Amino acid sequence: MTQECVYVIGAPGSSTVKIGRTANLAKRLGDIQRMSPVHLSVLWAHPGGHELETALHRHFKEIRSHGEWFRFDSDPVPVIEKAVQEKPWDKHPTPLLRKPSAAPKLRVSAEQFAAMRAAAQQNSAKRLDTSQLDRALAGVVAEVERVDGLLDRYRAAQARRKQISEGQRFFIEAQRSAVRELKQGGLTWRQVGELLGISGARAEQIASAA
Repeated sequence: MTQECVYVIGAPGSSTVKIGRTANLAKRLGDIQRMSPVHLSVLWAHPGGHELETALHRHFKEIRSHGEWFRFDSDPVPVIEKAVQEKPWDKHPTPLLRKPSAAPKLRVSAEQFAAMRAAAQQNSAKRLDTSQLDRALAGVVAEVERVDGLLDRYRAAQARRKQISEGQRFFIEAQRSAVRELKQGGLTWRQVGELLGISGARAEQIASAA
């Protein structure tokens, strides 16, 4: 049976990393890399399975960015290594890392929001040049149509569809991240939706999607 390991993946030098587990680290890195616009590396790995992964997720839950991604204040690896060595979750009923309870919530003033809305309306009036992407997609379609043989054409279409699907996942995550950052900047869901031209409920749905 293949042994699982708990890994830390992220961009070298970044304090935001993914803590997960896998039985095939090389494949897992490749899967995550295909959905990321920046170069990623395995920063740390340790033998372990679900129990260790869950313990780390709970221990660092207060600095969770989204999903299995965590945002540290310093180099994540020494902090994670220390946690694995000392196993504070076996000694303490609650995580050591906590958010300050008295931290005030950000709020955007009416004047600030009016300026943001004006900028959003101005940007929405600009036409995004998608001609290069349109040509690329047209080229992909033409390439598949030129393939001889039904089986070969099917395989070619399947391969291109997979590539496009992986790219789509990246854009979905980019949208989700943008919505979350707007909300964290002190806007209400209604205000976020108004800036993006969608309902507040839809904005919240995008941000909370797994």
